[in-house]
Amino acid sequence: MGEDGGKPESEFAEKRTLGGPAEVDRVGFVFAQCETDGQLEGAVARFLLPLLHTVACHHDHTRSKVMEVLVHVSKRLKSTPQIRLPIEDILHAFSQPDASSFFMNFAILYVKMGYSRLETARKIELFPLLFRCIEKKPVGHQMSLLTLVVAALGEVEDASELASGLRLLETNATSAETILQFFCDVLLLPYVRSAEVPPGFSESSYKSLQQYLDSSFKEEFLEKVKLGLVNFVSSLDVPENRRFSVIVIASAETHFSVAAAADTHLKKNTDAVDLGDTVLVRKLCTLFCGDKKPNSKPEDKRSAAPARLKLKILPQLTKSQAAANLGIEVIQVVFEACFGASHSNKTRQAALLFLHHVTQAAKQPVINQIAPVLKAGCVKLLNDTEQPLERRSLGLTAMAIAKLALRKPDLMRNDWALLSALFAKVRSEDRDVRLAMQESLSLLADVYTDLPPDDFRHLETVLDSVCDLYADLTLQLITLKFVQRAFPSHHIPSRFLLLMLCSPNEPCPALASKGSKCPEFKPMLDHIKSDKRFNLSGLEVARVERMCLYLRHCLVSSADPEADFAPQELRVQSKSLHSAFSKNEDLIMPYYEMVAGYLKIHSSLKLAFLVKEIFMIGRREIIIEQSIKEVSVFKRLTLCYQQDFRISSCELYSLVLLGKSDKIPLGELISELKSEKLESFSAACFTLAFLVKHASTRNIQLETTKSMHLIMGQVVNSQSERSETALLALSECAAFTDLSIIPQDEFDDVLDSCKKSLSATDARNSRKEAVCAFLGNLCIGCCPKHELKKKCIDILLESSKVKQHDIQFFVGGALLKCAIGDKYPLWRDWLSPPTWPDKDCGTESSLLGLLLDRILKEYCTSLIPHLPQTCAIWLSEVLGPLPGHPDVASRSSSIQTALMRLLSSRDEMTQELASTALGALFNTSDETQKKVLIDHMMQVFSEGGSKHKIQSGEEQLFSEGELGQMPTGGSITTYKDLCSLATDMNKPDLVYKFINLANHNLMWNSRKGAAFGFSYLAKEAGEELEQYYPSLLPKLYRFKNDPNPQVKDAMQRIWNSVVTDPKKMIEKFSVEISCELLSSLQNREWRVREAACLATSEFSSHLYEKKTLHQVPEFWLAVFRVCDDIKESVRAAAERSLATLSRSAVKCCGPDSGPLARAAILDTLLPVLVQTGIISNVKSVSSTSLQCVMEISKESQAALKPHVPLLMQALLQSVSEMEPSEMNYLSVRAGEGSAAQSMLDSMRASSAKSSGPMDCLSRLTLQIDQSNVELVVDSLASSIQSAVALTGKTGAAHVVSLLCINCPSALLQPHAGKLVKRMTNKLSDPNVVVRNAFSSSIANVLKVSKSSVVEKYLVKLKNWCLEKPEAGWQETCARAMADACRLAPDAMSHHSALVAPLAYVGMFATDPAVKKGTSADSQADHWESVWSSCVKGTESGLKLYLDEVMDLCSVLLGSQSWERKAQSARVVASLVRHVTRRDTSHLDRFLSLLCSAGGGGLQSQRYWTGKEAVMQAVGEVCQAAGQEIQAAPHGELQFPPHKIAELVTAQFSANPASLRTYDVSGAVCVGRVYRHLSQDALYPHLLQILQSKLKKSYAVRERRSDDDSGPEIPVGKLQTELVRCVSTAFPDQLTDQKEVAAPAVETLLEAMVQAGDKGIVRVVLESVSTIFDRLERVGGNWLVLVESTVNSLSSLDLFTTDTIRIAYFKCLFSIATLPNECTEKLPEVAKAQLMATSEYHKTNFGSNPQLLDHVQKLISIL
Repeated sequence: MGEDGGKPESEFAEKRTLGGPAEVDRVGFVFAQCETDGQLEGAVARFLLPLLHTVACHHDHTRSKVMEVLVHVSKRLKSTPQIRLPIEDILHAFSQPDASSFFMNFAILYVKMGYSRLETARKIELFPLLFRCIEKKPVGHQMSLLTLVVAALGEVEDASELASGLRLLETNATSAETILQFFCDVLLLPYVRSAEVPPGFSESSYKSLQQYLDSSFKEEFLEKVKLGLVNFVSSLDVPENRRFSVIVIASAETHFSVAAAADTHLKKNTDAVDLGDTVLVRKLCTLFCGDKKPNSKPEDKRSAAPARLKLKILPQLTKSQAAANLGIEVIQVVFEACFGASHSNKTRQAALLFLHHVTQAAKQPVINQIAPVLKAGCVKLLNDTEQPLERRSLGLTAMAIAKLALRKPDLMRNDWALLSALFAKVRSEDRDVRLAMQESLSLLADVYTDLPPDDFRHLETVLDSVCDLYADLTLQLITLKFVQRAFPSHHIPSRFLLLMLCSPNEPCPALASKGSKCPEFKPMLDHIKSDKRFNLSGLEVARVERMCLYLRHCLVSSADPEADFAPQELRVQSKSLHSAFSKNEDLIMPYYEMVAGYLKIHSSLKLAFLVKEIFMIGRREIIIEQSIKEVSVFKRLTLCYQQDFRISSCELYSLVLLGKSDKIPLGELISELKSEKLESFSAACFTLAFLVKHASTRNIQLETTKSMHLIMGQVVNSQSERSETALLALSECAAFTDLSIIPQDEFDDVLDSCKKSLSATDARNSRKEAVCAFLGNLCIGCCPKHELKKKCIDILLESSKVKQHDIQFFVGGALLKCAIGDKYPLWRDWLSPPTWPDKDCGTESSLLGLLLDRILKEYCTSLIPHLPQTCAIWLSEVLGPLPGHPDVASRSSSIQTALMRLLSSRDEMTQELASTALGALFNTSDETQKKVLIDHMMQVFSEGGSKHKIQSGEEQLFSEGELGQMPTGGSITTYKDLCSLATDMNKPDLVYKFINLANHNLMWNSRKGAAFGFSYLAKEAGEELEQYYPSLLPKLYRFKNDPNPQVKDAMQRIWNSVVTDPKKMIEKFSVEISCELLSSLQNREWRVREAACLATSEFSSHLYEKKTLHQVPEFWLAVFRVCDDIKESVRAAAERSLATLSRSAVKCCGPDSGPLARAAILDTLLPVLVQTGIISNVKSVSSTSLQCVMEISKESQAALKPHVPLLMQALLQSVSEMEPSEMNYLSVRAGEGSAAQSMLDSMRASSAKSSGPMDCLSRLTLQIDQSNVELVVDSLASSIQSAVALTGKTGAAHVVSLLCINCPSALLQPHAGKLVKRMTNKLSDPNVVVRNAFSSSIANVLKVSKSSVVEKYLVKLKNWCLEKPEAGWQETCARAMADACRLAPDAMSHHSALVAPLAYVGMFATDPAVKKGTSADSQADHWESVWSSCVKGTESGLKLYLDEVMDLCSVLLGSQSWERKAQSARVVASLVRHVTRRDTSHLDRFLSLLCSAGGGGLQSQRYWTGKEAVMQAVGEVCQAAGQEIQAAPHGELQFPPHKIAELVTAQFSANPASLRTYDVSGAVCVGRVYRHLSQDALYPHLLQILQSKLKKSYAVRERRSDDDSGPEIPVGKLQTELVRCVSTAFPDQLTDQKEVAAPAVETLLEAMVQAGDKGIVRVVLESVSTIFDRLERVGGNWLVLVESTVNSLSSLDLFTTDTIRIAYFKCLFSIATLPNECTEKLPEVAKAQLMATSEYHKTNFGSNPQLLDHVQKLISIL
């Protein structure tokens, strides 16, 4: 093969196998001829694969030959790790199904060797090929290949380097499982290795993994491997279920970085995992419990997972319904977690939670199978004494048992021991456990429902053992629930338990529900009496009351089984109780004795009622006979201090006295009226009143006139308490007897007292209530006396002057009694409930009508602020019971008008009362009145109420304190107050503003009132309102979101009344609602806009339906505008609405929507978001719009294809807008071109790449196809051109790179030229980060570009390199070329002739001697990488492209830039070093290029910065090819040796003194030229030049050269090179030496004296030694020179350092080796001095071997 290793020399290099031994020998010879690494690499690339195929040859001789060659190749490859192997070709051959075992066994060795030499990025690119190689291969080979994969993943620094979208499932299913299982094993591998097999492994799998993972897999590297593995598996394009087990294992890692990466992936892809997949769930269970197949070997059985992994797997199983139905695997998982080798409290808790999930989700056959075993496990946990359960685990265990029992009741039905144990746990454990046990036992109670009667006794025993009235409340509640569930309602012991255990302060509704069977009265009563726990004196009153009520209910249910236990009114059951007593009179006395007995002990109203009920409905003769015996007891009860009980006791006492009507102690009672004790007085008053009442109902004649006279006297004369008591007593009997029989004057005094009490502001409310009750009942008892009724009504109406609204309810009730008289319903008969009068029943004198007229005319229209509320109270009390009364119906129009006026009041109570009355009135109106009422309500609801009409100036316009206070301290409420305030402030127009505000307030008050009215009308109107729904519901939908809480609540009540099915109603009127909301969003009133925003937020889920989809853009635009509203609350509501609209849009664009619906929504929505939302100046609008677009891109990927161009341009713009402006400010302030700015800008660009919009753009690039690629490219080109901010530019470049990665090459190739053209212009950006970004992006585009596009781009870069010498341009071009070669090597390989020469020249842009670390240094590195990628070796590359490089040098040397000229000279110097060793045919061209005047060469007399490089290059040429130049025939070289020497000497001589750098280079160059070209004749002239320059340097101090662009050169450096030049150029011919030897040595010695620098002294001594070494040994007489030199050296102190001593003795040795005539004639003094010096140094510095050696040599010669 050729020297460059690029082309094969033999014809069989392309064959798959070698033909025979001869061909193998030829290949071996080719390898043996490879001298350089490039040649060897080329040979390996061509012949290694054929050799490997030939290994499988059947001929032993051929195979042995191949083995010899492979051994030779392997040895050479091991010693040269930089050589690349054809790894891809070997892997392709390895993956073939027909590959032989011989080939695979050898190929795997070279795969390992070659794969490790690749870059990390290249290793990752070969992953798919490695995975294909795994198919159907031996296990050992599979492990080896997978080990290479995980090792490469450990080298990945950035997760973004992993190729997303790699389809692992392109391999077959078996191979994919093998790969994933290997990944799982690596993740399970502990960081600290040990001989013991760790959890999750089998013995064989652990040993195998240990075998293939070498010692490099230490803890730190293993962590990197695991992290890379997680990132890689996360990026795979596989179903989430396939990689789920790998990610779960990684999430249980002990190292945070690995676990965090796995957890992040799990959180992002939670919804993508199908935990209903049985295969996945079984795999998790196997991983959890281990794989212990019965037929497998012991070493192949995998152990259970480690504890950390168990805690990660169990929550996943808990989410899976399929896991709950596995059956036996459920048992294995639970028992492994609870009792396994690595169990802990945490695993037990997680397992118990999983068990709870199983009990809920498992199917019944599965539960039947596994429930007994699981219950046994739970019982074992409860009884575990070695490792007791924690509190939470104990509660979870009990709950698990309960839930299992609910699914399979037979588990617990007969296990009374376990039930007792659970109850015992409740007593023994702490509070938290008790709550859990309570919940579990409450669930267990349902298990015992419908318990067989044979088991009642067992359960009673368990419950009796824990039943305690004073026990823990938890036990009581559990026992109650068991009793309720387990026993029937007629079970006597259980009912008694319920009565005893129920809390005294809480009802016990579960005792007997309606229709349930109750125990019989007699057995229940006997059980209560016989139970010792029922102690009358120790029980609470509430328990006694409940017991008696239940006994009463047992009696009632015997007559009426459907009766309720706790009715609203006990008296309604009296009829049923009477029937029970009628059937069995023997039950009366036991019942009476028990209740009366309790009443003697407990002062209870309920017990008193029960006794009174017995008196009223039982057989009186039986009860009276018993009660007369206990009359003293009843009398004692009347003296109780509790007034309510005292009144009830008085009534009981009166009933007892009436039983012996001939022995009623009226005198005693009348005398007690004069008692000073209030209790005695009260008892006498009420007893007398009840005697009158019940005597009248029973037609018993009693003389009570005197007593009534005395009581009325107490009303007038007594103190307030006695007067109030007398009024209450009179009110009890006034409705049943005519009290007007009392003398008129006294009666009038009573009425006057009542009037004063009602009108007094200091009177107690209780007295006023008593007055109202008395006046109302008085009008009932004296019904025919209308004048008295009118007088009572006047008294009651006078009470309106006092602002006590709570009293007005009593006044209203009293007015109603006065108006209808004896028609008012009263309990006149205990067994006959009262009823209200019929509609057709009117009053004789129309007293009700007169009352209504007065209320409507005098009070409803009053201007006094509190009267409207009073009027509303009266009307609601009067109209409520009598809505259809004739007097009401005849005035319905006036009443309706008044009520509508009241609805406009500011007071909510007034509005609610008016609406209640209005609803009652609506029921009794005819159709015409109903329609008028509804129309009027709709008008007020839609438009608001009428405006204020100022009449007297006293009208109240604002509520108290609503506008603050006047300067004088009064409130501003009326029109006069406003006028006064405006006058004081000298602003008359202020009145009109306040009036406008009042009208606005009135409008909303009217609407609120209309809302109250509607809430009642809606319940009654029904179908009449349906015709108004299209206009009513939209407004109502908006009003129920009003910012005013009062209006909002009122409207919500209407909505709840009108709309029974909100979802259906909204769907029906969605168009009308959307139109209303859309117009309201643009309303001029802020509260309307705010309400519309809130309503839009609620309506957003319906907005994207087909009917309203066309309004979506208008809604978004309207909300955008409101987000910039002037009012803060409106803005907040708009932002909330915007967020809800966004969420609804994302949901509607999700996978649940159909493709057509999703496309329609996107077509409607995206233009608004992109063209208006994202670019909005309002921050909330732009951020929400952007977030919405990003979320939609996740949900609707394929549907976004038509919108990709539009989205890309908008998202790219948002990338730059999202960056805070402070970042740009910091970048500018950091300084242009500074390292801080570059670092900051890099961080900004990196942040932009990882931003949300960029993630969205990355997803969008996956949706590009033939239909939209052209528009996408145009959009990107436009964005690239228009981008201004740094993040916008770098973001656009990154998107282009993503486009090239994610799109097929054929799709982008036609459009690549446009992208390259636009991005090439961005390479001139002033920011280096932007230039670098576009450089990489262009390189990615070149991969898919045509060759012409690539060539055009490269030509442009080349022109920039040659035409623009600025450092920024040069670095940009170098970076661009390097990126292109790195990212698009295939495209660049066709243009090596264009790129390689430019790269070689670029490597010398700076002088290699300059200190590293500059930007130019980075530029040279870029060029070096380009050169390395284009050629196999430097020498072979120069051989190919020498002409092109020389042409570029010619161009650069003729450039106007000094840097380019110097660069050209450095290139030529490098060419000389590499080329002239083998080929001298280019010498003339090199010399002509360097010496010609046209390009700034030596012939040019102009000096420029960097020209020293030309001098250096000339010196390099002469040094490398001095003999060839001298041997060249005359005329062959344009610049022969003497001419070169003359030019060099002339340039060196004419150099200004200021160009110190040039002098240094010139001295070196002259020395090389004179030395290698043997130009001795010119040496005397040169010596003069050197002497002159040395003399000038002595007087010059160190200072910076006048050449500002050059570095600072010390004078010592210049002197050193001048001294060296003296000796280097010294002639070799004797004739020339005689003239210049002495001057040269003198010059050197003088330099040593003048300089005084140690370094120069050493150089001078070395130079003197060189001159004496070159002196001719024959024919020369150097005695004088030697003598002067020795004397000069002896007179100097030259022994300061070892290096100077060594140089000194070298010099003396050179002198001593001259012919004897020179040394023998030295003066003896000089010899003695030399000997003494030598002996001294031998003695004192003998420790330095080198110095000692020189001294000994000198002594031996002397």
